[in-house]
Amino acid sequence: MLKYKNPFSKIIESKQHSPVYKMHRYFARRPHNVFSELIKHYTEEGDIILDPFCGGGVTVVEGLLLNRKVIGVDINPLATFVTEMEVLPLNVEEFKTELNLLEQRVREKIDYLYRSICPECLIVPSFHNLDSKSFLDWVEWENGDIIRCKYKCSQNHSGEKYPDDNDIILAQKIENDFKEIVTKEQLLYPKQQIPDGDKTRSIIRKGYNYFWQLFTKRNLIALSILKREISKVENLEIRKFLLFALSGTLKWASKQSHLRGNVVEGWAMHAYWIYQRYLEINVWETFIKRCKSIISGKESVRSLSHCKLTTSFDNILKDASAMILNHSSDDLPLPDKSVDAVITDPPYGGNVNYGELADYWLVWLNDVMDKSKEAVINATQGKNLEDYEDLLLSVFKECNRVLKDDSPLVATFNSKDLVIISSFVKSVVKAGFRLMDNGLLYQPPIKAYVTTVHAKEVGAFTGDFIFTFCKDNSAGELNIDVEDCRILIDELIEKHAITAKTEVQMRKWFYEEIIPLFAKWAKSPDGWITDIAKYAESQLKKQKFEGLHFKQARSIAR
Repeated sequence: MLKYKNPFSKIIESKQHSPVYKMHRYFARRPHNVFSELIKHYTEEGDIILDPFCGGGVTVVEGLLLNRKVIGVDINPLATFVTEMEVLPLNVEEFKTELNLLEQRVREKIDYLYRSICPECLIVPSFHNLDSKSFLDWVEWENGDIIRCKYKCSQNHSGEKYPDDNDIILAQKIENDFKEIVTKEQLLYPKQQIPDGDKTRSIIRKGYNYFWQLFTKRNLIALSILKREISKVENLEIRKFLLFALSGTLKWASKQSHLRGNVVEGWAMHAYWIYQRYLEINVWETFIKRCKSIISGKESVRSLSHCKLTTSFDNILKDASAMILNHSSDDLPLPDKSVDAVITDPPYGGNVNYGELADYWLVWLNDVMDKSKEAVINATQGKNLEDYEDLLLSVFKECNRVLKDDSPLVATFNSKDLVIISSFVKSVVKAGFRLMDNGLLYQPPIKAYVTTVHAKEVGAFTGDFIFTFCKDNSAGELNIDVEDCRILIDELIEKHAITAKTEVQMRKWFYEEIIPLFAKWAKSPDGWITDIAKYAESQLKKQKFEGLHFKQARSIAR
């Protein structure tokens, strides 16, 4: 029995991301209020929580807000950078002051790149005549041509227009003079080649071989000017937050931005993709928005203003608040049985290839990520289901070592592929844990985010299952008849197929019954759990809803 509570059983409505999580994009962040409830349920003030896959920092931030001590670990440098910036204190007034000084140094040069004519004022903007300044907020491109723009001017005019001759000539001049401008301004921008990968190959095939090619020359110049001037800021704390704002700007600064109806959307996919019509968004205007987002985020977590980070567990036992470590969680610098709870959201097979996607930001911060120990299914990296499972197993074994005997391992996990779920469950069980009775709970998604490109596929769960494991002290392995398992699977599918109207509904009901059985079957000596999961998945796909097979419905939905 757990030291504190029985498994979490409350279904709560997932809230949208709070301001601290809107400072910078990260992939597949889980609902902060759900994790806050998990932390309150399983731990007490002063307890030490470990998140071995800290990602976008939800466990770390929510744990600190609830006066817990938190250790966040991730092999991805972008994850630990984002998490660290979410919890580091910021003197907002000093940040505003330095931002104003930065604006004085760069604003005119960057605005000059986007200068335009306001069709309401009909005054040609001058580099030195700020009173008549008009600039482009965004430019929409198709097949190498500007097809429309959005303008703003100092007289508070704004709107869309067709490009005039000045807009076209300016864009061409910047393109032609790029090398000269870079040399004159002594600008540095990422020269790294885009690594071949499962999520990069499609963009490479389209001729984008280097990261800099994902940007227009105009935006590349503007970003490089900003980075150069940020590097001159003497206050290291403020410099780091300005760099954080620049990194946050990258979501909107590349050709991966586009218009979704009337909505300006930055890179939102879990893959590299440039639309036929893409947007070139004003870098300075976006940077200012990111700085305002950072101010808002920091003001929303003022209670973290005294957060103290450390790299030593000894200091966690004293006055430090958190450890944020950038390395694999298969070898943690923590003593045995030193952690009160593990609360995490591990990677879901090949659902999100975090490392390949993070490289887009990392080349501006340092370099591409070492992905050798990333727990992911990725054909380019030569990692299959078994490799993914082994990498998870190594991490969960380490979690078992550092977790106190009477403490829980809590994980959110989901996949539309039951085989991936079985691998996750198997890796945790093989690491010495067992799924507790009533230790599985489905938590609905954040409603506002179920329309994202990644979430809209038919059959994809957009919520999560919450798993509660504890250490397994029972001896021996189970001998289970595989044929009996197949018969049981068929019976469960037949039972739910009678009333299920959609694949999501079918999977939810079936998963709630089959996953606890997987957790028991995973203790079998022959390791046939993967084959059973494949059988269950194949039987599921044979089912129909609304007169269509699952596969047919997905094809129509696409």
